Amino acid sequence: YMVLVPFLIHTNSHEKICVQLTHLNESVTLSATLEHLGENRSLIDDVVSEKDIFACIPFSLPKSNSTSVAFLTVTVTGDTLQFKSRKSVLVKNSESLVFIQTDKPIYKPGQTVQFRIISLDKDFYPLNEKDPQRNRVYQWQGVELETGFTQLSFPLTSDPIQGSYKIVVQKSFSSHVEHSFSVEEF
Repeated sequence: YMVLVPFLIHTNSHEKICVQLTHLNESVTLSATLEHLGENRSLIDDVVSEKDIFACIPFSLPKSNSTSVAFLTVTVTGDTLQFKSRKSVLVKNSESLVFIQTDKPIYKPGQTVQFRIISLDKDFYPLNEKDPQRNRVYQWQGVELETGFTQLSFPLTSDPIQGSYKIVVQKSFSSHVEHSFSVEEF
């Protein structure tokens, strides 16, 4: 037999445990149980009568407050065959990857700043724009990423504060991504 379990499971994502049984001479009961945060959840509890089987059982875990450990237990029981495999796995909240790209690194006063935000998941939080003195210049709230992508722009005034600006994307209450660009006379 063989049991395949990922070492790291991400919350809110599709995961699976795979079991391969070969050369069975009898019908067996295959069961898989997931123990996480004090709860036991049955993933499968089936009778297998084939001689060889390879099965993958999908599951997902909800977001939790912190990184934790879960236990996956696979049991195969028959008249003459019995085995049990229990594996611990790390459970971690999935984090999105966010990339910010401007159309150029330096802008002149009066030009329009064009930028893209690319996220590898669909959950997106408010995005803020600040000038060199940390004053918020623009703010977009509730931006929905269509297929993980959005493109925004804003015009610079003809006499903006010169220096380094930041585009700040708030991913969650405690996590954000920044991208800097400059405004200069050149």
